Amino acid sequence: MLPLTIYNEFTNYANIPVAAALSIVLGLATWAVLYAAHSLAGARAGAGA
Repeated sequence: MLPLTIYNEFTNYANIPVAAALSIVLGLATWAVLYAAHSLAGARAGAGA
């Protein structure tokens, strides 16, 4: 849903600051999920992984 919102803000409404802020939020959320997945996978695999 968020990528569609970013697209609409950027193209239909020409609201560049909101589109940029939403993009940053989406990027931070993605990195948080990747970090959590990496941490959980590292904990399961042990120190040698």
